[in-house]
Amino acid sequence: MTETPKTLLELAGAAPAPASLADATLVVIDAQNEYVSGPIALPGVQPALAAIAALLAEARAAGTPVVHLVHRAPAGVFVEGTEGAEIAPQAAPAEGEPVFKKELPNGFTNPEFGRTLERLGRKNLILTGFMTHMCVESTSVMASRSWRTRSRRGRCRACSAARRAPRRRCMTAPSRASPTCSRW
Repeated sequence: MTETPKTLLELAGAAPAPASLADATLVVIDAQNEYVSGPIALPGVQPALAAIAALLAEARAAGTPVVHLVHRAPAGVFVEGTEGAEIAPQAAPAEGEPVFKKELPNGFTNPEFGRTLERLGRKNLILTGFMTHMCVESTSVMASRSWRTRSRRGRCRACSAARRAPRRRCMTAPSRASPTCSRW
């Protein structure tokens, strides 16, 4: 099959437009060193980080609010104060960009994250970051209750195991090793 499968919205004749940086908040999810060089490093992570860096530059130039989520755990990976738990330099927050910690995949488990998005007042969210099939997806599902969400193609990354049972429409990344988000 060479044709890209259609989403239910496309089959129904809807053509949702991608969110514009002019009316959205950019949410960078778990762009942390554990996924770059740690024990759970992702294949093809460098092109995704380059794409995230480009999106951040574009968003900042447009005056788009940027919010970061980071995962934290008491042991193993994502331990506070370790290099792996730090945000990768390509996705580092600029001065004034808030960073919210979470201990579960869904960013909304930190109530201040949701309150901050509400205060920003934008109804569209653009999501980018790591693990497409877990943290990006679970945050997107919860966000969809109050916001319109979109992921930017090539700016999310998941482990190759996610290719066997993706829950969202994904396409093969340039690395061919793992999926990257298409539009949701």
